[in-house]
Amino acid sequence: MLSFLLSDYFSVLKNYKTENNILGIAKTIFSLQDEKVLILELGTNNPGEIKELSEIIRPDIGIITFIKPVHLEGLKSLEGIYKEKISIALANPTMKIVLNKDDDYLSRFNLRKNVYWFGKGHNCHLSARPLKSDTEQSTFILQNKFKLTLQSGFEGFIYNALAALLAARLLKLPMDALIKKLCGFYDFPSQRMQVEKKSDFLFLNDAYNSNPYAFCEALKFVKKFSFKKVAIVADMLELGDKSTYYHEKLARPLKDAGFNCVLTFGKQCFYLKKALVRIGYKNAYHFSSHTDIADFINKRIEKGSLIFLKGSRAMRLEKVVELLA
Repeated sequence: MLSFLLSDYFSVLKNYKTENNILGIAKTIFSLQDEKVLILELGTNNPGEIKELSEIIRPDIGIITFIKPVHLEGLKSLEGIYKEKISIALANPTMKIVLNKDDDYLSRFNLRKNVYWFGKGHNCHLSARPLKSDTEQSTFILQNKFKLTLQSGFEGFIYNALAALLAARLLKLPMDALIKKLCGFYDFPSQRMQVEKKSDFLFLNDAYNSNPYAFCEALKFVKKFSFKKVAIVADMLELGDKSTYYHEKLARPLKDAGFNCVLTFGKQCFYLKKALVRIGYKNAYHFSSHTDIADFINKRIEKGSLIFLKGSRAMRLEKVVELLA
């Protein structure tokens, strides 16, 4: 989104997809030519990675969207994730930092003066409130003045939009023009809240990655669809010692989302299936392969149903879609 917004004003280079570790960052830097703006996503699974990358880059602007339970295997706790991500602020004392005021951890940050906040409250440099949404678009009012329509029914993308807009504003670009341009953004990542019709089914493919927070946010979008619904849920990886706890905790939100049946896949999702049975959900089934899931859908699921896919990247749930096609 940020690259899209800046491309009318600057020559821009960004890292390819999620090439966000030391190798991906180096590859991107070495491919610099005469671009004026460099946009880099920084990734981490272990303490010290963000600090190392930030010291190489020395960013002029840093953005952090959320502190949520991901990569707990290496970072151990939400506090560990917070300390790891916020280390970007130490790399350059003059850097402007863009933070989400709605995030419980980020909202307590007070180590710097040049902090710029985005969120849904009025105490932000850039705020948004929802106006209306359906399965294809979501519209917000920004600063009680500007109307922004995102070309996705998933309202969670507003945080990405606000972060990108606020960072672009720090480069002195006009807000009205930025918002107008962002209304025409269609390049949402593949397998992230991607809606596509294939093989007589409507797929809501959110299987690029998964964590407990993102899972529950995705379910809010699922509820907008009036079709019969099936969930295919695969393991959320890198959750460390609390992995079983986080998987079992998904049972109640899944039951409340109105799925006609839930299909689980993976070692940790076996515990999710058992938790669903414990709370009285009768249509939960566990599988050991993508092929078995596809066979079940072909034989048991009514054509025209919505099939929601959610799991970590390594679980490769897109293979189910390929098998059905």
